[in-house]
Amino acid sequence: ASPVAPGDLAVGVFFLARDKYLKALLKPVFLLLIPEKYKEKVSRLYTGFFSALKFAAEKPKLLAAAAGAGLLLWGMNALAFYIQSVSLSMNAPILFMVLVFPIMALTDILPISFAGIGTREAALIFMLSFLAISAEAAVALSFMVFFTGYFLVSLFGLAAFMLEPIKLEI
Repeated sequence: ASPVAPGDLAVGVFFLARDKYLKALLKPVFLLLIPEKYKEKVSRLYTGFFSALKFAAEKPKLLAAAAGAGLLLWGMNALAFYIQSVSLSMNAPILFMVLVFPIMALTDILPISFAGIGTREAALIFMLSFLAISAEAAVALSFMVFFTGYFLVSLFGLAAFMLEPIKLEI
């Protein structure tokens, strides 16, 4: 059985399409659980979320283009991840590596480490162990991902910042 029944999905879509009902449903939660100093910010975020949903509903072609661009980018990143694994002589099937990539990416953004260092390695060691790929090779792949996904991109960002600095206000 599916963990999300079609009825659950229908109820979710109903509430997302009619934000006034969702607002009425969530108001007691908002009043009881959100500290006073955060209520204004949470209210703005809620309003912004539904404004974005309405904007997306009014421009389905733009939404489809954005979703397509996102899928294309994820696909390119997953392919680059696979190519990096091939360069390390890992004999992993492409489908396996494409499935490992988003899990690794999710562990990468956990707020328990700096730039995913440690969490990404642990995830890759665990997942690649199913194919008998050594921990050393998994860590090497992780460092390649870090270097190409963070370090090189940061250098481009630094160069752009040097060419066109912005004022940062704290």
